[in-house]
Amino acid sequence: MRLSRFFALFLLLLACACTSRTEQVLPLSRSIVGASQVKRIELVVTPQARASIAAMDERALQKKAVGGYAAAPFAQLLPDMIMEATRRAGLTSGRELKLQIEVDEFDTASAGAAIFGREDRLAGTVFVTDAGTGEALGQLYVDVNARASGLIGLATRGGVRERIAEAFATRIANALSGR
Repeated sequence: MRLSRFFALFLLLLACACTSRTEQVLPLSRSIVGASQVKRIELVVTPQARASIAAMDERALQKKAVGGYAAAPFAQLLPDMIMEATRRAGLTSGRELKLQIEVDEFDTASAGAAIFGREDRLAGTVFVTDAGTGEALGQLYVDVNARASGLIGLATRGGVRERIAEAFATRIANALSGR
């Protein structure tokens, strides 16, 4: 009985740990929702996010032996994850899109700050255009916050950069697929 209460509490805390929102700043053209594919991604990092991303990339270089996304620079990691997420969402044919992603905030809490509830955050604007003509087809603002406080949060800190980028990519794929 006690174990099931603990497990229920753990699941509740886990569900509350990650919040995100996707706002359509300019509504997506109905013709592309669920009927398009991402062909190109251009990543733009604003000055306020640049230092944080550079520091995370430096730490990622130290994980070279691990391989996979753990060692990838952010400029490769996020576009690759978006391409994977859109394919998983079934966006493999139709109008070819170019996404310009302007990252304006990317911050991960240190292990010490995470214990006290500080959040990890990735936020930015996604400009959706036709890959061939450049026609504007919509604009999204994606904001992903992940909180994992306390000792449980500290124990699950590994791969924060990859997890928050994956959540960001999934929000884009969901918006483009109509989910």
